[in-house]
Amino acid sequence: MKEVESEVSPQELQRISVGPSQYDFGQVFVRSENTFSFSVFNGNTKHILVELFNVEGDPQMLITPAAQIIPPSVMVSFEITFTPRESNQRVNLTVGYKVNGAHEFKLPTRADTKPCELKADRNILNFKFHDNS
Repeated sequence: MKEVESEVSPQELQRISVGPSQYDFGQVFVRSENTFSFSVFNGNTKHILVELFNVEGDPQMLITPAAQIIPPSVMVSFEITFTPRESNQRVNLTVGYKVNGAHEFKLPTRADTKPCELKADRNILNFKFHDNS
């Protein structure tokens, strides 16, 4: 599609809306999947190609889909999933996105990771076993 190969003018860039401009996952548990949507609206009269990528290449972050061709006057969403592998860390990662392969922007993300803990009251906890075990 020739439209997505052409340069986007500064005026056309202004008609592309994205959100959010940054994202804070807050406190997240190790090995939990935490997802938010990144939306792009194309307010132009031609199609655009938007590609998202993990700037640091960190395996804790997954972006789906990696790219979409967006028709005029259409909004699409990308899913950004963070699955922390280590606890007690402040993680700062950057999602990059490109418009028509030329104009690159950054979306900072952060999270505070913590271990998953199970706190049980011994007075309430009751284990039972089947008679045949």
